[in-house]
Amino acid sequence: MDVPTDEADRPRLTPASANLIAAHAIAILKGQRRVWEMMNRGDPQDDVLAALCHLTESLEPGALAAVLVLDRDRHCFDRVIAPSASPAFRKALVEMRTEPSRANICAASICRSEPVVSIDIAGEVQCDLSWRAFCAAQDIRACAASPITAPDEQMLGGFMVGFSNPAELTPRSTGTIAVSVQLAAQVLGRAQMTDNITRRNRALEERVVERTRERDQLWELSEDLLVVADYDGCLLRINEAWSRLLGYDNAVLLTQPYAGLVHPDDLARVQAALEDMRRTARPARFDNRLVAADGSCRWIAWTLSPDPDNRRFHGVGRDMTAEVQATDALRQAEEQLRQAQKMEALGRLTGGVAHDFNNILCAILGNLELIEIRFKDERLRKLIQAATRAAERGARLTEQLLVFSRKHPLTPKVVDLVSAIDGIMDMLRRTLGGTTEVRTKLADGLWHIVIDQTQLELAILNLAINARDAMGLGGVVGIGARNVAAADPDKPAVLAHGDYVAISVSDTGSGMSEDIISKAFEPFFTTKEIGKGTGLGLSQVYGLAKQSGGDVRIRSVPGRGTTVEIFVPRSPGTGTVVSETEAKPTPRAECRATVLVVDDQEDVREVAVAHLEALGYPTVQASDSRVAADLLNAEGATTIDLLLVDFAMPQFSGVKLAQAARARRPDLPIVIVTGYTEASLSDQHIEGAVLLRKPYRMPDLANAIEAAMRARGFVRPPTAPIDQETR
Repeated sequence: MDVPTDEADRPRLTPASANLIAAHAIAILKGQRRVWEMMNRGDPQDDVLAALCHLTESLEPGALAAVLVLDRDRHCFDRVIAPSASPAFRKALVEMRTEPSRANICAASICRSEPVVSIDIAGEVQCDLSWRAFCAAQDIRACAASPITAPDEQMLGGFMVGFSNPAELTPRSTGTIAVSVQLAAQVLGRAQMTDNITRRNRALEERVVERTRERDQLWELSEDLLVVADYDGCLLRINEAWSRLLGYDNAVLLTQPYAGLVHPDDLARVQAALEDMRRTARPARFDNRLVAADGSCRWIAWTLSPDPDNRRFHGVGRDMTAEVQATDALRQAEEQLRQAQKMEALGRLTGGVAHDFNNILCAILGNLELIEIRFKDERLRKLIQAATRAAERGARLTEQLLVFSRKHPLTPKVVDLVSAIDGIMDMLRRTLGGTTEVRTKLADGLWHIVIDQTQLELAILNLAINARDAMGLGGVVGIGARNVAAADPDKPAVLAHGDYVAISVSDTGSGMSEDIISKAFEPFFTTKEIGKGTGLGLSQVYGLAKQSGGDVRIRSVPGRGTTVEIFVPRSPGTGTVVSETEAKPTPRAECRATVLVVDDQEDVREVAVAHLEALGYPTVQASDSRVAADLLNAEGATTIDLLLVDFAMPQFSGVKLAQAARARRPDLPIVIVTGYTEASLSDQHIEGAVLLRKPYRMPDLANAIEAAMRARGFVRPPTAPIDQETR
């Protein structure tokens, strides 16, 4: 068989060469085993690396091996392990930089991350002259350097082997260096990993110690009650807050069942909550009272959570005593303020009732007085006098009306809104006083609503009083109502789908800014002066609307008035209601006399006329202020020498009439008659006018007229007409 030429020309491996290769391999294996054994024993890292250098030098006679370990910044060598080199050689290598790559053979291999071989250092122009001089001084003519990297490719250092003669590396030398580099990587990588683990464990231990210290500090310094307890009723661990809050020594508390601390009235509830937590293994939240060492009680809000084994539980208790006390105090204050507000409304209602009673009593007493004058029979006079005394006692009773109030829980029922509003109009007019005009605008076919009628009437009354206060003296308060269908876009977005009825109370006052509107429903918020408002009126209206399933809305423009709308759900299954109001004719008087008598109450007016005629004064009557104004503007009005007018009348009050008459005739004597006990002329700007309170007797009337005449003189008036705009 012919053998190919190339096979015939290839040098054959002699037995001696094979023996050398085998011996070299065995030496490498033994060296590896020794290095691994040293690593497993935990020998110092530098000792293991020194053994590795000796192994390399033994496999490459005449060579000098060194391991250069990088520092953390990877810019310098932290240390050099070269057991066969001189201290000066090691010191010089440590001081070498890893940059730039041309500084030395080791820097070149690290910067390039690949092995670098210099077979003739003296002729290596790519390296610095200082490096070449250094190698020559160490009798190193050739050099091989390889980077040492960890499994994650992190650079750990470099492995350098120097040779005394310039020459190419043999395959055996290359293999030896490669094995040495791998072993060096294992040693440094394992050391780095061990170092990282050690540092991480140390950091973790420090964090655990810090967290434990923080937890212990939090445990001891917390103002909340912290507890670890079992279901058998024993406290296992508690913090110092227990002692600070309850006044007991913690050592004593840990020896007693915690049931002894719980208020007797709360014990059953606490035991039920704990039993439920043990049964379900779910956290529990409840509050109860703990009895302190001084006998006082502290309200504690608990949050308890069972351990995973459900044999113990941990808990946090927050002292809420101050909050409970504040809530109780606030509730009492709110109750007192509600009562005060109710008393204020009832007081105004009483004033209106007293006014009506005074009008009635004025007519009764006046007529009795006139009858007594005309009858001379002593028996009849005694009867008349007895009736007079009874009427006078009635007059005194009007000043002693008892005002009381009580709680009214909501009793919602189907309400006919038209009838309800009509039923409170008289009360509204009396409460608001005669200087405020009340107008109603109720849409046709109003739906029935479901609400507490009494509370609704009080809400309307509160809103009307607020409206009156916003206007000052005079003005118009409007009471309105309209249907709001489910699809109507003009309703609050928070309302549930459905039909509603909107009840509105409006005024012509100063209006409200957006900032005030945003706070208007807040409890205790008021824009009134101190002592003139509780700040709960709108809050109660808001609560009623919400509790009835509706809402409240405020619309206002500063300087142009305010409208408050209450939206109440329509009653299901009810039809529409149609209400008709009959217009009452306004009586007119066309008599002419010296004293103009103006009063909307006919009985009172007739008594006044009779008294004046008995006193010798000619009279002319007017049933309201507008008729009186026409009489004062008419030709021949100068024959009217004195104005006797009722203080409060619908639409155009007696005060306004007196002001207009005074503007028209500055010297006209004026007597203003009133049944309101709180009425005053001090702020009405009617100089010289005399106030006569009902019920009055004939001498009282005579004295008032004489006082008014003396104050202004008896002067015939000019004829300029009264400005109708002043009404």
